Formats: sequence, structure tokens, C-alpha cells
Amino acid sequence: MSDNTKFLEKENWGLIKRGWIFEAAVPYVGERPLEFFIPDRKSAYRGKKTPVPGTAVSLSTTFQESEVYEVVLRLKQRKVVVLSSDDLNSDSEHKDVIIAKIYSIEEYEKDEPWYEATKSGSHPMFAFLPKTVTGKECYVDLSNTTTIHKNMLLDDKKDISMFMPMIEDKMDFCYQMGIYKKNGVISEKEIS
Repeated sequence: MSDNTKFLEKENWGLIKRGWIFEAAVPYVGERPLEFFIPDRKSAYRGKKTPVPGTAVSLSTTFQESEVYEVVLRLKQRKVVVLSSDDLNSDSEHKDVIIAKIYSIEEYEKDEPWYEATKSGSHPMFAFLPKTVTGKECYVDLSNTTTIHKNMLLDDKKDISMFMPMIEDKMDFCYQMGIYKKNGVISEKEIS
């Protein structure tokens, strides 16, 4: 079994650990106009994608409440850190993990005020990871955590549990600010 299919099997979900960096296929939503999936009449799994220019759905905010639209969802492989508890991670009935994306810091960004705040540990929502962790200076963005299906994890990379106290402090700040409660992503129980 290759590394990028390891987490397709439920019996491997016990290998998912809190505080580990994983390569993951993370969905992201593009801008409008959306690309829609138009199913083939003979098979719901075959069809074509189309931007459907000029449709009410793609160019305005008027959606039919009872209507279901199929859009093309894009994925990007990126490094993430798993935030959910190991009990949830290894549970074969619980299909999702809570993750935070890791972003590389580019050279030009080092002149930005947030960079020094992140590096010094004073940024309230970004947890700094030194070059020794991923090969580049980077940060964990705790302002925008999300859930993904466990089978979207591709490969486990590195244990960064020594950084979890700092990450948990930033998660606690986000929780207190109402960021997680508003999004419904992380419950207070799952923070610790």
C-alpha cells in the first residue's frame, strides 16, 4: 500500500495522531462564477463541468432553497496539523478530523508586521514553526480550522507535539473570541 492511500482503510485510522503534521488533500472553494457538474443522464457519476455563465446561481446570491447544486470542488495538497483528540482520530465511526493548515513564510513576507509577531509568539492566531520542522519557516493558521474526512490524509510527516502547548494557547484564544463557536468547528471539549 502506498503512503497516499494509507488512510483510505479504516484500520489505519488509529495511526492518526493529534499534534502530527500530515500531507492532506484539502478542499478550497474558488470564486464565482462557479463551475458546475452536469451529470450524464445515464450515470450520475459521469458528466461534464461547465461554468454556466449568466446563470442566477453563478452570478448572484439568489439560490433556490430546496434546490441542490453540484459544483466542482478543487483540492490542494498541503501540510496540516491534526487538532482533534486521539480518541476521535482512531474511532472508526467518527469519519472526520479537525485540522489547521500550515503556510510557508515567503521571503517578501518577512517585512510584514505579522511576521515578527508570529515569530515572537505574540500573534494571537498564528503559531510559528521554525525551519527545522518543515524545511521552511512556516506558521499554523488557527483562525481558520476545518474538518476533513480522514481518508483525505495522504501521509504522516512529523510529530510536532512539542509545539502543541503554544498551538493550544492560540486555539483557546480563538475559542474565547468566538471564532470556533461561530463556525461550529471545534468544541471546548476537543481543545484539550
